[in-house]
Amino acid sequence: MQNLKFQQKFQDKQNNSIENPIGMVSISTLNKEEKKVKITIPSEQKKQEEIDLKLKKAKEISFSPFQSIIMSLIMLFFSAKNLNIISMSIISMSLMNTIKTIFSVNKVFEQLIDIGPKIIIYKIIFIAINFIQLGGVIYRINSLGLIPSFHDLITSRDLPKNSDILYGGGFNN
Repeated sequence: MQNLKFQQKFQDKQNNSIENPIGMVSISTLNKEEKKVKITIPSEQKKQEEIDLKLKKAKEISFSPFQSIIMSLIMLFFSAKNLNIISMSIISMSLMNTIKTIFSVNKVFEQLIDIGPKIIIYKIIFIAINFIQLGGVIYRINSLGLIPSFHDLITSRDLPKNSDILYGGGFNN
């Protein structure tokens, strides 16, 4: 009996004298509110939110090669000006990784395929950034002299000496 009186006194004290702090909702109030108001999000709004999130993810993926392009170009810049094993390994690694990344565009954007034609823009950005990196690698290869140019082809021929020039059907001795 005393226990019942104590419980009644405690509940009265709790209900009357002390208010809940801001942001705190008692369980009984919460249950009453849940019964009254049910917030539902229409399926179109859910789909639009999902598409917006996927577009944001596609944008992040499309600009992700830009983070590695800076590091790759710095490595290419600081590799030696002459041919050695270290500069060749850095160049070959950069070249192969860039080419692999360009050919794996569909695999990278595979999870976001249901966005539709909007994803093509992000794929083009992804490929363009990788082509910028590929241009840096090709420039570095050319600066090392590994890509033959027209000037190199002309100057590398064995030019005949003046005495070896052919005059009028015979040799000039």
